[in-house]
Amino acid sequence: MTVKQLDQGARSEENGQTDTITVWQPPLSALLKNVVIPRSLLQTAQDPTTPPKASPYKDPLNYPLTAIVGLVATSLEGGKLVDLIVRECNPGFASRLGTSPEALNGSLLFRKRTKPLPLEMQQELLLAMEQNQSHWQGEFEDTKSETERWYRLEAARLGEYSPLYSLHLTDISVEVKLRKELEQSYELARTDPLTGLLNRRGLGEKLKGEINRAWRDATPVSVVQIDIDHFKSVNDKYGHDVGDKALKLVADNIGYAIRDYDAATRPGGEEFTVVLPKTDRETAAFVAERIRRFVEENTQITIGEETFSVTVSLGVAEIDFASHKEQATPEEIAEQTIKSADVALYASKTGGRNRVTVSVPLRERPRNV
Repeated sequence: MTVKQLDQGARSEENGQTDTITVWQPPLSALLKNVVIPRSLLQTAQDPTTPPKASPYKDPLNYPLTAIVGLVATSLEGGKLVDLIVRECNPGFASRLGTSPEALNGSLLFRKRTKPLPLEMQQELLLAMEQNQSHWQGEFEDTKSETERWYRLEAARLGEYSPLYSLHLTDISVEVKLRKELEQSYELARTDPLTGLLNRRGLGEKLKGEINRAWRDATPVSVVQIDIDHFKSVNDKYGHDVGDKALKLVADNIGYAIRDYDAATRPGGEEFTVVLPKTDRETAAFVAERIRRFVEENTQITIGEETFSVTVSLGVAEIDFASHKEQATPEEIAEQTIKSADVALYASKTGGRNRVTVSVPLRERPRNV
């Protein structure tokens, strides 16, 4: 092995000095005995020991974007990896980094050509190589591109003990676009478009997840069912636009009254459901009362010269795992808990509205002797 001091012309911003670092650079002829050169790289140079000539391709980005790089360390003994030295690359790889193979070969990849590769990705890649990982990959956006352009950068060691890695850039712009569209479709499918809260589907997914977590961690989960008082009268008297405004105001105030990791949902109509992880029914009753107060105090709606306030009735139920059979599914437990909260909500409605009622499990209710 040989050790070379390479002056890459990189100047420190602090003192203007030219950096000189130690490169761990075994003779290429020795390395090639047990290294398989990727076919994509051979498209640009039949002899991998010599630099490729000027690109014969009209559009090099239509070809695989590949390079072979060596490890650059602070000492021969292995020190901290600080960069990668480009041993061979094809025109596609070089063009994506805004240069040519002739200019990139023999240079330090990150010190001379850091764009569009983000600094965080450079650090992650070097750390993976320092830890002797045989394969690594990451995704990044080319922020300098006029159009949205995403790439996946993969690194693979060329042999079990080789200090050389193959780098491969893949344009995944279409993949990322489709992925984003799928995520947006998923969010739309579980989100109420009027209030921005989770809809019935989103509620089911959230409650199922919290039940599984509570079962595993032995922590309580409570549910609050909420119904806007006299909502039909609001719609009939003032119209659906005013009714929609009332729904949005109620949704906003529910959000103000709960924690970041609680979940406010609108399953439909004038009904809302709040899922409270790690919350027993006594604490849930306190949260429900806060919601009731926030709504009453902050949902005044003015129509012409008339102003009215919106109020809500609430029912609280804690998931009672002890009352369910061991084979009960999360869906069954969720359904029974919401039913219990609905019963408590009905009691608030019949008891005068604008109030909170807490459901008590049958096993805890007093019995007649």
